[in-house]
Amino acid sequence: MAQVLQRLEQQGLLDDAAFAQEWRRSREQSRPRSALLVRRELLQRGVDYAVADAAVEGMDDEEAAQRAARGYLRHLRHLDQSRTDRRMWAYLQRRGFSPSVTQRTMRLLAQEEASPLSNDELTRK
Repeated sequence: MAQVLQRLEQQGLLDDAAFAQEWRRSREQSRPRSALLVRRELLQRGVDYAVADAAVEGMDDEEAAQRAARGYLRHLRHLDQSRTDRRMWAYLQRRGFSPSVTQRTMRLLAQEEASPLSNDELTRK
């Protein structure tokens, strides 16, 4: 057993720091979550506290919340504003974002929706 572990370690397959960085990258790209929640996920997977803290250092919760919200908003287009707001709030909270980050994100989305030109139209021009 010790030989197997030694070989896996030599191949870089038992590197918690590399695993933690890859987990963070994956979350940032495809399933945005708050730094707090990513840290918790890493700890649940047996990553050391110091390694988990280092992995989430510098994460931008504001940006992650905006990316998550914009992705989820597509699923809510058919709902009235009140239901959209409630569901968006709950969605962002489940992803570990603080109430203040959630509130700022929702305000930003509302401003974007009220804008005469949507972000899609601005990026095409």
